[in-house]
Amino acid sequence: MIIYLSPAKTMKETVINCSSLLFDNSEIVNNLRSMTKAELKKMYRCSDKIVETVAYHLENPVNRYTYAGEAFKSLDIETLPSFDDNRVYIGSAYYGLTKLKTCMNFHRLDFTNSLRQLNKSLYDFWRPRVVDYLLHLNQPILNLASQEYSKLIDDQRLHVIDVVFLDNGKVVSMHAKKARGLYTRAFLEDSSTYRTIEVLDYKLDNSDPNRLIYTR
Repeated sequence: MIIYLSPAKTMKETVINCSSLLFDNSEIVNNLRSMTKAELKKMYRCSDKIVETVAYHLENPVNRYTYAGEAFKSLDIETLPSFDDNRVYIGSAYYGLTKLKTCMNFHRLDFTNSLRQLNKSLYDFWRPRVVDYLLHLNQPILNLASQEYSKLIDDQRLHVIDVVFLDNGKVVSMHAKKARGLYTRAFLEDSSTYRTIEVLDYKLDNSDPNRLIYTR
């Protein structure tokens, strides 16, 4: 069994021993390099400072970054004594799929963006590659990703079990991200307990074999 997560826009430099990239993303990178800073800023809807950082890393790539958003802060892999890096995968519009120990170049691309020279959506570009990779793993997938990134693995051939955290019947992004990170950490510590893991004040609210709904 494996976990599938969303990435984060926030990234940090890391000193961990890195896993290799799973796919060639040169076509994506070349598309981005063909864009002006003004075009990148418009696409990303970001500040001048961020677009300068993105543009710099496009031309001077250094694969030494990992995700540092709320879920990854809660997961906190640096304090795990050891874990199997083949148990958690992270969807990406820039790389297709990464692992927790994948060291990446700084980027901002997500599936709300479109690259005009690609002649297809980022979903259509990555989904066949990602689904084929996951099919070869032949593992049930605990899907803790957002709706945006869940679409990347939307294929009936995959055995996907959705894990959802609800506050008063709704997904509250900040709380859900923290819960996803804590759930993933507990899973890495003991994957056999995936149906009994409880984080924060969330309680399992159903017994659907293909959907775990936690509420509070």
